[in-house]
Amino acid sequence: MQLMVKVFALLQIFLVALFPAAHALRREEFPQEFVFGASTSAYQVEGAANEDGRKPSIWDTFAHATYGNEYIGGDVACDHYHKYKAMQQGIIGLNIVSFGYLPKTNSTDDVRAAQRARDFNIGWFMDPITFGDYPDTMRRNAGSRLPSFTKKESNLIRNSIDFLGVNFYFSFYVKNNPGNLQKEDRDFIADIAVESERVIGEDTAPYEVPITPDIFLGVLHSIKKAYGNIPIYIHENGQRTPHNSSLRDWSRVKLLQEYIGSLVDALRSGLNVKGYFVWSFLDVFELVSGFEIGYGLYYVDMNDPNLRRLPKLSAEWYSSFLKGKPMDSKIKEIEKNVLSHDTQLHNAT
Repeated sequence: MQLMVKVFALLQIFLVALFPAAHALRREEFPQEFVFGASTSAYQVEGAANEDGRKPSIWDTFAHATYGNEYIGGDVACDHYHKYKAMQQGIIGLNIVSFGYLPKTNSTDDVRAAQRARDFNIGWFMDPITFGDYPDTMRRNAGSRLPSFTKKESNLIRNSIDFLGVNFYFSFYVKNNPGNLQKEDRDFIADIAVESERVIGEDTAPYEVPITPDIFLGVLHSIKKAYGNIPIYIHENGQRTPHNSSLRDWSRVKLLQEYIGSLVDALRSGLNVKGYFVWSFLDVFELVSGFEIGYGLYYVDMNDPNLRRLPKLSAEWYSSFLKGKPMDSKIKEIEKNVLSHDTQLHNAT
């Protein structure tokens, strides 16, 4: 018993050291109309693969060929199709996956290469719906392989969005590589004409998402500079951990604190950010990794016929933040709840 008390005391000291500013982050620092939530995505969470006239999608075919077992694919997933109706009150919007691109060196070639990577990643979608056509760099490098818009089509899509959804996880150092453009048969990646190296964050495990809020803010500012100060919702941002790891997911709590905190700076600098949604509400079926890793605030027990859900520490932290309760005042209660759930998890597995 004394050993447990000492371990818990040491854990509290560690948590205070790990999150020295956690007590300073408050829901009240955001405008009343700023929305928070947690994300899911159709195939990754719904299940009900053969119900109500549903037919196989590309992801059904891919997952069956790759994973086989129905619990590892989207046939059941988290069975959200049968559970969502009591909570569904959402709207539909436009969403892009955005990466941070940093020049490998300060050379003009690498700076231009980083911008070219942004053009091919963000500009591919944002330029047409803002200006009516693809970026000039894409036109030059892809040539006739890139579709053309008629004048009517260009006018129809220009300035056609009310808000932009942004997903942010990874960033890359970019180096110019013009040799790719000399290839006769080249694809989208070769057209960008760069070499890239993923940014590795400090104190990040190999399987985790690097925590780089400064790069994240840079991406938001670059969107504002290129396309105006349109309303932005962060639709996906989260941390991945092995699926059957502890429910005490402190790396996910740290990511939430860092990125949500950076949005306070974003608002103070004039960025028109309207909401933040953590990926993901549940440990959903990840499109490439299946259920080997999870981003969820809630663990889904795939060995339980009812697919029971257990809240992780991050779910408790997020809930406390949204209710305006500081982390340090809830730490003992949160740890007690999660330790109990952790015992259930490991007894079950």
